[in-house]
Amino acid sequence: MTKKMVIALSLILASGLVMAQPKKGSSELELSGNFTAADDFTTVFANVNYGYFFSSQFRWNVGLSAFGTDIDGGDSNINVGARTGVAYHFSDTGDTAYVSGNYYVQDVDMLSETQSVEALIGYRTYISDSTALFYEAGYRHLIDASEGAVVGNFGITFLFD
Repeated sequence: MTKKMVIALSLILASGLVMAQPKKGSSELELSGNFTAADDFTTVFANVNYGYFFSSQFRWNVGLSAFGTDIDGGDSNINVGARTGVAYHFSDTGDTAYVSGNYYVQDVDMLSETQSVEALIGYRTYISDSTALFYEAGYRHLIDASEGAVVGNFGITFLFD
């Protein structure tokens, strides 16, 4: 058990030494999951996104989501949605913090909420020249309901030139 922990810790520390960097024209495939909790509902998302770097620091993305929503009071449902957004990375080399914003259109059968926007802060750490793990936290606002929720997101992304 201790040997496995030492290996895992070594890999995590070594990931910070990788000098991967997106450049203008790079694309990425992102697989992620997130969790949203509000006063009257809980949602779990699975996301697939395509990203394109207009520069080494500015990224546009578009994606699809499948998510389950559990409404307080017993109702639950599986839904789908699409999103688009932008991100600004504070560094153009290696691991970096970033800010992003997204706009969602979603089909939520049991609610009237069909649109939302979110603002996130995140951190991307490269584990190889073309693979990164990322973590995000932020706020999602449901436009139609005039309410919002805290969002936590994590995932893996693969860079392509």
